[in-house]
Order: sequence, then C-alpha cells, then structure tokens
Amino acid sequence: DPTVTVLENTIGDIVWTRFAVGSYLATLTGAFPDQDKTYLLIGKSNQNFFDLYRANSDELYLLSSDPLNVLSDNLLVSTTIEIRTY
Repeated sequence: DPTVTVLENTIGDIVWTRFAVGSYLATLTGAFPDQDKTYLLIGKSNQNFFDLYRANSDELYLLSSDPLNVLSDNLLVSTTIEIRTY
C-alpha cells in the first residue's frame, strides 16, 4: 500500500490501497459525492504516466504506468497528489 504524507486534510482520512500492479484505490465513504465538485491533480513525470479519477462517491482510482504504458509499481515516489471537494 502507498505511504502517504498529508499536508492538509479537511475531508477525512483517505485510505490508500494497492489492488494490483500499478493500480491503487483511495477510499473514504461519501467524500466524493459530486463529480463536478471533485478536483483531482497529480504531479507530472517526464517518463511515467499517471491517471487519477473519481470512480464513485466513495472511491478514487490511481493508475501508474511506465514509458511503455505498462502498469508498474514504485513510480509515485515524491509525486504530489491534490484532492479537493467543493
């Protein structure tokens, strides 16, 4: 499972879980109720690809791929993720 450093938290404790190679789930019941009011930002990489998106009102999915677009672990080191809800 990913190790998280939280700088500010106003929505509750999100639980991050690795569910497959390069695939992660962020869970917090009811934290993401409206897709139009959920803002997700993930840092860029010159070589790797990251995809962060809202799955439903309780979950976000994060995928990390290497330059060949193969899902891979250990690519998120020092990557900034920002999650806002309005």
